[in-house]
Amino acid sequence: MRPAAALLLFALLASAAPAQPVRTAFDPATDGFLFDNRFRNQFTRDIETAGLCGGMVYAALDYFADASRQRPVQWFRPAQGTPLRQYLYNRNVQQITSNLDRWVELGVNPGGARSEEFFSWGLEGSPSGQFERVKASIDAGRPIPLGLQGCGPDCCGPNGDQCSGNHVVLAIGYEEGAGPDGNRILVYDPNFPQQTLTLEPRRGVPGGPFYTYPEYEGRTNAEGVALDQRWLTYYADMNHTPRRPPEGPRETYPADGDVHGVVPVVRPLRGQPVPAGLARQDHDRIVQIALRTWDGRAFTAPDVNASNRWLGGSTEMVRLDFGEGVAPGRLAEVVVEAPMRGGIGGDNWNLDRLVVYALPGDHRNVVRVFASGEEDVPLHRFTGAAPTWRGTLQPRPADERTTLERGTDRPGADYRVFPVAADAYRQRCEAACRLDATCLAWSYHRDSGMCHLKDAVPAPRSAAGVTSGIKLSQVQQDLARDRTATPPPSRAFSPTDPTTLERGTDRPGADYRSFVVESGAYRTGCQRVCQQDSQCQAWTFSLSSNRCWLKDGLPAKRSNADTISGIRMSLLREDLNR
Repeated sequence: MRPAAALLLFALLASAAPAQPVRTAFDPATDGFLFDNRFRNQFTRDIETAGLCGGMVYAALDYFADASRQRPVQWFRPAQGTPLRQYLYNRNVQQITSNLDRWVELGVNPGGARSEEFFSWGLEGSPSGQFERVKASIDAGRPIPLGLQGCGPDCCGPNGDQCSGNHVVLAIGYEEGAGPDGNRILVYDPNFPQQTLTLEPRRGVPGGPFYTYPEYEGRTNAEGVALDQRWLTYYADMNHTPRRPPEGPRETYPADGDVHGVVPVVRPLRGQPVPAGLARQDHDRIVQIALRTWDGRAFTAPDVNASNRWLGGSTEMVRLDFGEGVAPGRLAEVVVEAPMRGGIGGDNWNLDRLVVYALPGDHRNVVRVFASGEEDVPLHRFTGAAPTWRGTLQPRPADERTTLERGTDRPGADYRVFPVAADAYRQRCEAACRLDATCLAWSYHRDSGMCHLKDAVPAPRSAAGVTSGIKLSQVQQDLARDRTATPPPSRAFSPTDPTTLERGTDRPGADYRSFVVESGAYRTGCQRVCQQDSQCQAWTFSLSSNRCWLKDGLPAKRSNADTISGIRMSLLREDLNR
């Protein structure tokens, strides 16, 4: 091939190839919201609206423009009455009102007389210049909202489920000449969190012309509804003015494997049947949700609806943070309380469904789903006579009792450590071990306020300010180990060398062996054992734990009402001189 011909062929191929995508820095995966747009809103007492797409797009732009504000990272939709939900609603109203002329003009299309004209708005070189506005904004690094006009019944598709209503998305990039019928626009759509979708025009197809997402062409959701929605046209929204958004909550849960909160998802029942005389199923009074654990703790979210009305059929998601960790498998029950006036004309309402998710985690971290299992039959009807509903979250774990060893530490074998108030160590530390099959022993350190759960039974040591315990099933094994622990004596004593008896006295330290004896049998089970052991110089017995410590040294004595001690008579003068 001649060089001139080859150069001409290369030029023709280059001109036919689509240009590379041009994108702004906005990434739906990191700059968009993690929750979707399935909102239901109370516009007036008798008028409801669906979705907050305009508010979500405007708010996402607000967070993108203001790096000083923490973007919400929650995966669940904010409930009615929360600051974020109110902000999204207000921004949604602002998007509509600031573009009312556009929405009105596009809505006046009798018999589809202007459909072709409106469709061409989004094509390059059209008199309206919508694509040129999008391109100029993207080239300047600024994402720009797009108002999508529903295409009406003519483009609903074979099943009648593709004629989308009006919608708002955010243009974040474009591809010139990439689509079969024109340019493509890359968008963030609040209906599809964390995804970058492609809006492209279609001509010469059944139901066309329209704009759609090729990524979802032919696909349906779990309910069988088409995901490849269609719109007649779009306009570039030039009226967004940044606002200062509310600070998003920070999810800073420790990575310790515990549950640190839950997201109860409440759905009031929608539609009939409703008992005669009780026509209202919305709830606009206080709803309180509490969660209880098997170790006796309770966490409460009072007035979760902030005294706002929750619409029948809506799905309201709230966050209940514990402020501390709960071991997996310890969530006992969820309690919903709603004080009702009751009676005809009262504020009774029907709970259709309740789902509890664990935090940290996302929508896959389900603890339990509660539902009646029958259509239009409530899970519970809240009335003046029945203001409370309870549901068991997880089965009660096996409860195995432990010993109680005051003044004793069992260092080592820790697999979980957490803070506990000093006045609640038995309810929190001991109970946590009792209900955990992994736990074989525990220690609570009063000075640090920390509970140590252990997956083995370490040897005990005398330690002031520490209380420990072991599972009762481990006691025999612990005793057997004590009996075999016979290190060589550094100094031999005769069995005829008796010991003293020091009531209310502890001698912490120098332990070489410890064991549990029968309650009250310290003279025969502890004092005598020391006397007959040539290694033993002193002994201490705990009245509360029935544990005896044999010592191969002579520790200093301390006052302790819980203990009785003694030393060899032959060491008495040495002890007195010291």
